Amino acid sequence: MSNRQPDPTFPDLTPSPVFHHVQVVVAKSQSGSGYDVATYPHRITVTRRNAVIAYQLVHPTPADIRLTGFTEAPLPPDVPRQLSAPAISPDHRVLTLIDLNTKAITMDIHLQFIDGDKVPFEHDPQIGNDPES
Repeated sequence: MSNRQPDPTFPDLTPSPVFHHVQVVVAKSQSGSGYDVATYPHRITVTRRNAVIAYQLVHPTPADIRLTGFTEAPLPPDVPRQLSAPAISPDHRVLTLIDLNTKAITMDIHLQFIDGDKVPFEHDPQIGNDPES
């Protein structure tokens, strides 16, 4: 056990980050062309600063589907950037973001994917920021 006393000039008031795990399922479209993508949940609500959001491809997503990045719709001029650059796992099955969550806003993002034939496609889940909660 440590006898270290807290430093009163730098109190540790930062709460631990909150993690949001979003499962992503990709399937061949019923029409035969393209893909159907679903996220569970489709919309997450972030209530703490610097929340970690991880989008993970899960079964029955085909093994050759890969996450490649994301884009976000433009924010109003009075809203500072809320999302970090993505970190993508080496197998491209998980994409992780940090949400600053300083402004109440709903953000539209577009997850970017590529299939085994190198055909790109996107899906558009939402992130709701609610820093007052």
